[in-house]
Amino acid sequence: MKKYTLAIALLTALGLTACSDPDDQQGDPTNPTNPTQQTQQRQQANDQDTDPAGTAGERDAATMRSSQPAPADSELRPENDIQGRNQMEEFTQQQAEEHAELRTYLTSYTRNNQADSQDQCAFFALGDKPCGGPESYVVYSQKDLSDEDIANLEKRAQRYRELDAMMHAAEGMMSTCDITPEPQVTLENGRCVARN
Repeated sequence: MKKYTLAIALLTALGLTACSDPDDQQGDPTNPTNPTQQTQQRQQANDQDTDPAGTAGERDAATMRSSQPAPADSELRPENDIQGRNQMEEFTQQQAEEHAELRTYLTSYTRNNQADSQDQCAFFALGDKPCGGPESYVVYSQKDLSDEDIANLEKRAQRYRELDAMMHAAEGMMSTCDITPEPQVTLENGRCVARN
């Protein structure tokens, strides 16, 4: 009787193997249809659950690594980021007020455009596009300005560009990345104007 039962079990196993998909006979470990493969996979799963120093320990280490906090924004920021581009810090209320005051101050120079000669005409870059380069240019006259006044104006224009870049970065602003060309400054009817 034992031989008979063994023979039936063997024939059943051979019959199932012969009727199964040939791809399954290749031993695909992700989809085992072979009872031996299924048994091996169950045994591996049991070993992982009962072996704290083996693969289960490795799995726990991988889980711990994935639950580590992400690096701080300051760790991701390039070290050469001197203008404030790519800063992820908040733009404070004090910075916003300084930005607005500087813009008003700098744009007031558009009214200061009377000159006696073209040598007295000048311009400075105003603002900063998120993609790089100035937002625009301000044409003005240096007729009644001392060297100290001009240096102070350039210093304020630079500070405004820095604040503008910080504001754009903090707000995640983007631009069209088109280039604002420098103006061709000329003297017309006693006033400094931009040709383009």
